[in-house]
Amino acid sequence: MRCPSISTFSILLMQLLLTSSCCPLAQGLKLQAKVNENGNIDILMVHDGKLWLRSSEVFIRSNGRLHSSNPPSTTESSVGLLKVYSIERGIEGSDIFGSFNTTTVTWVTEDSVKVEFSVSEYHEGGQIIFTQRFPQGLNITSANDPDQVITSFPSFQLPNKQKNKLSYSRGFLAYAGSMMGSEYVIDRWGNASDSLPGGMRSTGPLVIFDDDGNNDLDKNHDGSKNNSPSSNQRAQQRAGGDAIVLSAFSQFMSANQVNDNSSNLLRYGIMGNVTEVPLNFEMKFIISADKGINKAMHMWGEKLLKYYGKSRAALEQDLTINYLGYATDNGAWYYYNTEGNKSYEETLIEVRKQHTDKMKIPYRFLQIDSWWYYQDEKSWGTHGIKNWTAKPDVFPHGLDYVYNHTNWPYIAHNRFWSNNTDYAQQNGGDFKFCMDDKKSFPLEQSFWEFLFDYGKSWGLYVYEQDWLFGEDDMNHCTLSSATSARTWLLQMGRSAHKHGVYIQYCMEPSRFVLQSVEIPQVSQARASEDYKPGSDQWRIGITSIFGDALALAPLKDNFWSNSSEIGRYGTQEERR
Repeated sequence: MRCPSISTFSILLMQLLLTSSCCPLAQGLKLQAKVNENGNIDILMVHDGKLWLRSSEVFIRSNGRLHSSNPPSTTESSVGLLKVYSIERGIEGSDIFGSFNTTTVTWVTEDSVKVEFSVSEYHEGGQIIFTQRFPQGLNITSANDPDQVITSFPSFQLPNKQKNKLSYSRGFLAYAGSMMGSEYVIDRWGNASDSLPGGMRSTGPLVIFDDDGNNDLDKNHDGSKNNSPSSNQRAQQRAGGDAIVLSAFSQFMSANQVNDNSSNLLRYGIMGNVTEVPLNFEMKFIISADKGINKAMHMWGEKLLKYYGKSRAALEQDLTINYLGYATDNGAWYYYNTEGNKSYEETLIEVRKQHTDKMKIPYRFLQIDSWWYYQDEKSWGTHGIKNWTAKPDVFPHGLDYVYNHTNWPYIAHNRFWSNNTDYAQQNGGDFKFCMDDKKSFPLEQSFWEFLFDYGKSWGLYVYEQDWLFGEDDMNHCTLSSATSARTWLLQMGRSAHKHGVYIQYCMEPSRFVLQSVEIPQVSQARASEDYKPGSDQWRIGITSIFGDALALAPLKDNFWSNSSEIGRYGTQEERR
């Protein structure tokens, strides 16, 4: 049995922000939206009148054709005209943020399909809400590219590549990639047309900020040019001027941000492989403003949490966030590896005896990774789930046996479902699944009731849903629908709530982090890549700002405490 100095710890680190989440929700800096007769919009900061964003061309895809407010002038173009049908100003309303004034532009295609694009400006608050509404729905919409959009509103002009005062003095932080946007980009706003990410895996909050007089976003302290991440992080931390945050505000799973290089526009809309838009479907986007990146992100997050009614209670109630645990996932000593000739069952019970009972290390839970359940050899890329039950060679007496001998509740790993899963009706199971080439997708609430009933019988406490990017953006069942991915996560969340189970998201693109505001049981998400001894994946400061804003504990993954152990991962050692 390995000594406790090399045991694997599950560490959840919360980024401590200067702002306090217990304070009443302020409104931030006030924004103004000016809509002209062509339906274009200017976004200004009220306190100084500075222009931050200017909108441009909008479009939709309908009946197999692109319809644009600014189609090419050539007669050979297949792009149809999307023209202003009406503009209605001064529509008063109110919601949880207070009173607002809405301007709605109704657009119409040449074949009489109408859509409504609205902008709502709040009288007191520092936010502007954009709404796409489809009273007739849309048909035959796919752009055959999931990273594009089939609707575009708002569409903002990106700065041209020639340096000017505005683009030089502003920077941006864009969350991109999986693991809570851990492939984030920090750059000058003037470089956005080249470096701003987007698409399925890189649609997250976008922060645009003044550097408050510090024109050193790409320089070392000695003035030399440096584009390294550490230099960018220092620049981000120094930025204390005005900042705005742009993101989806509803339908997070089907909303895309796209850097359209062909027109030098930043576009927001429904993801590009959706084949039809339901009647009366709505999608919203938000711009929120405040001083500095930390405060602006916190303010933006508080607005989403307030709007969807999610509290921060899980951060205090989930014991796996607040206490020490023992992990067996990638990077751990016991990842697909046991002690000597022992089974996992024997190994983990011995960990309890040696580490907690004998050495008094206060582990309170156990994370079990993908080695414990049945996987399908035929699945895409890696093995998908065939059956989420314990293999007898791993747990001869069952998961409940280990739970009863350790008194450790489980964080239990799961991955994407194979198209050969035993649970699907297509394979003789009891539940409806949507089948893809190598993967599948559960469609019924009753499936999650069944799965969590089973999990609670052996001590499930946190359900770890891994491989989220592959389950979503490589699956036609979710890519072709404007609603199915959201429905899947809401069904999972409802059953988790009913059974008293928390949820951890892993390998999650930013859209999953955003979607968590509708799911109170999602308490934590991975904030960096898988751990290996000697790596620097403990650097989660930037991603933690995102997670904390939306009441998620950012998970760093496990950790070796002994710097001298060599062998499990070749010659790699843990760095002190």
